[in-house]
Amino acid sequence: MVAGSWLNTDNLFLKFGTAKATPEIAGEFLNYGEVRNVEALLDLTSTNANQYWSTASSPVGYGVTNAANSPLIVSDTEIFPASITTGSKLFIEQVEVITLTGMTVLSGATGISIGVISANDRATIPSGGSTAIVNAMANSQFTTTGQKVIMNTGSTYAGGYIGTAATATTYPLLLTLTTIGGAGTYSAGLIKVRIKYNMFGTIVQ
Repeated sequence: MVAGSWLNTDNLFLKFGTAKATPEIAGEFLNYGEVRNVEALLDLTSTNANQYWSTASSPVGYGVTNAANSPLIVSDTEIFPASITTGSKLFIEQVEVITLTGMTVLSGATGISIGVISANDRATIPSGGSTAIVNAMANSQFTTTGQKVIMNTGSTYAGGYIGTAATATTYPLLLTLTTIGGAGTYSAGLIKVRIKYNMFGTIVQ
């Protein structure tokens, strides 16, 4: 059986064949109170070829060199709401990166960035979107199991969307990842990313 996928006319990303068994690695977990909590489990190895999907909807290994304008989409189902000028706004309060398995560089990678991309066409990157969540985090921050980096606005490695609702998009957002430096591959590394956000403003229809 072959694997495949496409974006239909309703902007729904659909899979067929063996691609339907691709595991989902991000989700929103129960969190009482005013903050919503998204977690993503990111395998940095280049051997997990069936888990991650490019903007062209082809299976590719994580850690493969990707320019900021061609990031890997790491979750097909975890979608952040649109943030629009005259209505509700997405506000990311804090991001945590926890190392579950320390990274080992296979070739050239010096760090990672985590961003967002339009869920409607899986191609449009909003202004600052390539580094919206994590901005060029160095390998030293996820070298040893148990390391934890907490990013608030102004923190080292903090993405540009943390602590601001200034960026307006008319479309919902998916998470993306790019490697930085050289050939950009890892032979080991497993990290958990927690994104704490809220919505405020007027809900419009």
